[in-house]
Amino acid sequence: MSETLAAFRARVPSRPHHPALVSEGTTLTYRELDQASSVLAGRLARAGARPGTTVVLNLPQGLAVLVGMIATLRCGATWVVVEPGQPGARLDAVLTSTDQPVAVVLHEGRDDPPPAVTVSSGGAPFVLAYHRPPEPGSEPLLEPVHAAPAHLAYVVLTSGTTGVPKAIAISRRNLDTCVAGRTRFYGQTPVFLPAMSVSFDGVLGVLFATLAVGGTVVLPGGRELVNARAVARLAATHRVTHLYAVPSFYQALLDHAQELPATLHRTVLGGEVLPPTLVDRHRAALPRTGLVNEYGPSEATVSSTAHRVEEPTPARVPVGRPFSTVEVQVLDSGLQPTPREQVGELYIQGEQVGRGYVGAAAATAERFVADPYRPGSRMYRTGDLASVRADGALEFHGRTDHQVKVRGIRIELVEVDHVVQRHPGVRQAVVVHSAEIGLVAFVVPTDPQSPPSPDELRAHCARHLVVQAVPARFVRLDHVPTTHTGKADRSALASRAGEPDTGADWSGWNELEQAVAEEWAAVLRHSDAGLRDAFWQSGGTSLKLVELHERFEARWPGALRIGELFDLHTIEDQASAIRDRRDAGDDPPPVDFRIEV
Repeated sequence: MSETLAAFRARVPSRPHHPALVSEGTTLTYRELDQASSVLAGRLARAGARPGTTVVLNLPQGLAVLVGMIATLRCGATWVVVEPGQPGARLDAVLTSTDQPVAVVLHEGRDDPPPAVTVSSGGAPFVLAYHRPPEPGSEPLLEPVHAAPAHLAYVVLTSGTTGVPKAIAISRRNLDTCVAGRTRFYGQTPVFLPAMSVSFDGVLGVLFATLAVGGTVVLPGGRELVNARAVARLAATHRVTHLYAVPSFYQALLDHAQELPATLHRTVLGGEVLPPTLVDRHRAALPRTGLVNEYGPSEATVSSTAHRVEEPTPARVPVGRPFSTVEVQVLDSGLQPTPREQVGELYIQGEQVGRGYVGAAAATAERFVADPYRPGSRMYRTGDLASVRADGALEFHGRTDHQVKVRGIRIELVEVDHVVQRHPGVRQAVVVHSAEIGLVAFVVPTDPQSPPSPDELRAHCARHLVVQAVPARFVRLDHVPTTHTGKADRSALASRAGEPDTGADWSGWNELEQAVAEEWAAVLRHSDAGLRDAFWQSGGTSLKLVELHERFEARWPGALRIGELFDLHTIEDQASAIRDRRDAGDDPPPVDFRIEV
């Protein structure tokens, strides 16, 4: 049995009735979680899950996917999360790249349609299992199946440079080591709220480290996760002590700092660069709450370093020192340690370094390299530039390649290039990241006289990419500028990302739809959004949604409440609702932000 699973099960006898998991009004105690995961492990085992097989957790944000992770550990198999609504290409990537002979897709309910799966040639066979809450005593419990520490615990999908998601393989030993390091760092018995998607591996450190010490994990539901105010109230309802978020979401959460509970002992931020201005906002809003900046690539199992931000705000917030289970080195091009305060490339060493990329030997060999300081060991070459301060803390200085973080999700710009270029109307595409807008795709059309529209390109991208990787804006070019080496000049294009639009094509739209589109353009900093494009796929964020609502209030007072914008997320929907209420003289329905427990 893995140490991670053993640590959780060791807490069950002493804390049988203590809440273990809480989400969307449902609570599972330690005893209930132990029994539910055991029953589900039995179901998975009967469907073929065992050491050496993969369980695809095709489940939405909620308790079921967390129970599924624990159940997969119990039956010795490997899990991978592919949330419903994700492009079919991501599930296809799991089934075709895995070297396991069976994939079990754990689906949400027998009455729901099975996930759309289009398996490429040679894809792994798979079967469907179903998650349903077990009746007490209705099914036998499964004792944990023995699996070697080298067996995979999970595979996490992340952006790849070839246009196909990379599948990072993490062993049970890697997970055990990560959980041990985080447990020693955070200690106590926290009530921990991870404000992030279950497909983001940052959830795992919170989940297993909290259960190992007898704490409680409070997971926001899907609708709460895009609503900072709802997350703040959820934290208050359950009197959370620790909160984990990406910096961009925490910016929005601090707008509701007065609703966060006095019990909040520590905020942990990770997944993106922590700007000094956010440190200042945190200190002003929550002076009694500690702040931790975490860093770590998925290839080295969730998080590798952490820094308690206690000193006066620096110009660059450190990512700190490695956890007790990790070693890091900043090396030059000759793999020699750089002097302190000199920038080099960051390498991670130790038992948290993952197995590599599934089915991608060349990519694995490029990043998981021999450790010259420990014969027979490997280290992970992060591609991140870093330096060691005089006091020993690490500072992050950017990337050596074209990888960016968008809303906490790691995106390879080259992958997005490839996807845009797959459209038959595109001859060449180069994607850059703009802090104001998000991803901006510069496109050279195949036929300049009949170029594809932005909403056509956006719909094409949405079929192949996660929502964070869909470009917010598409800019037409006659040719792509190049550097003296002949490569696409991304720097030159990035400087043009915020240039004003040449003119929006709103032909055929009614007057109110055009008026709503004007407000979108002001907030998104572009007018590419189509009539039926989702706000979130056009560069929208939680902060921009608040700004959009403020502009609506100024133009159409009281026409729409902010909570409605999570459902009315297209220009067409919003214009229709404003028109109907204006014509009828109705007030919008009240929105209830109460969290039922």
